Amino acid sequence: MDYLQKWLSDDTISPLIITGDRETGKKSLICAFLRENKNNHGEWLHIAHFGSVTPVYSHILYKIMVELRVYFWAT
Repeated sequence: MDYLQKWLSDDTISPLIITGDRETGKKSLICAFLRENKNNHGEWLHIAHFGSVTPVYSHILYKIMVELRVYFWAT
């Protein structure tokens, strides 16, 4: 979590890629990180999508549109 917080506060726009073996807690780590930052920064727009081997792009776009609608409707 400390590394993720450091990455978040970094001024660069470099992407963060988390890799690891199956069932090692990658998704749990990201969920905890997003939950913590959503609590600390409620004004931020948080959109998370966990890809798979065969992503369904229409689902990704739908999810993004829903998150944008909720974010802008609430503000």
